[in-house]
Amino acid sequence: MLKVFKQKKGMRELYKMLIELLLALMVMSSAIWYGVSVGTGMRLIKEKAARDVALTVESVEAAPGSVFFSYADTMGLKYKFSRNTVDVYSGGEDTSAPSSAFYFYPEDTALKFTLPGEAVAPQQGQKKTVVSMKKNSPEFFINSYDLSLEAMNCEKINASGDLQKVIIYDSGPKKEGSAGGAGVPSVFYDEIHQSLIPKLGIIESQYDTDKDRVKSIVLQDQKSILLEIADSPGGDTDVKLYISSDKKSRALGCITRNLLAKNRISATVLAERYYDFASPVRMKAEIGSLNRELIIGTIGDAVNEYFK
Repeated sequence: MLKVFKQKKGMRELYKMLIELLLALMVMSSAIWYGVSVGTGMRLIKEKAARDVALTVESVEAAPGSVFFSYADTMGLKYKFSRNTVDVYSGGEDTSAPSSAFYFYPEDTALKFTLPGEAVAPQQGQKKTVVSMKKNSPEFFINSYDLSLEAMNCEKINASGDLQKVIIYDSGPKKEGSAGGAGVPSVFYDEIHQSLIPKLGIIESQYDTDKDRVKSIVLQDQKSILLEIADSPGGDTDVKLYISSDKKSRALGCITRNLLAKNRISATVLAERYYDFASPVRMKAEIGSLNRELIIGTIGDAVNEYFK
């Protein structure tokens, strides 16, 4: 009788152990299945995004005349372009290595490609990636940037004791119908004189459209701020703010970007592409065709806040 009891007890322990093992296997297999499904799902999302963007590039390439197209992605993916390939990465992936999600599009050798630069001021908060394309044969511009309207943390500076003078270099294209030459208004002339300069108040300002003259002025006056108002080559609806490595330039770019965000206008702060002027505190604002008056007026507000 005791022997039978011990056998039953042993069987119950065995059954209990088998059930616990089965449950553990079920939990483990569920975790593995979930991980595979999530990984596969993200890969499919990236592959679909790569295909969609590549087909869009191909369509814009083939379209007659001038074309502008903007593609918004709320997944926070990153896009890397070459002349005939787009690679797509998730938020934490290394963009220096080839992506597992990519797509080819035909290379149009008749077009001159201009590809995106690298942002030097990371945008904060929820991100939305915007890919914009503009074809104006033989030029083809592709741009990719993070859109965020949340405030950035700006470096603290004290410019209240600095020389309150701003040199405004208007490098925008001449108004349609203008014959060219010194003093001919650019497309930004009205906005600068009606929305920017009046907001500067007691801050001294000097306006010019001639690059060589501006260089000469800057060389003679190293303590003034240089503002360049330029046309966006890609026709983008957002604003690009190119700044030098100087701390005060970074502060001015950050202040401008945050004030534009308050007005629901996206702006990206970038390292300047080339060193063309000697002024240590400088900012080049590339502006598209929309909201010019509001954007240029906001730059005036930013200069005032900079000097506070």
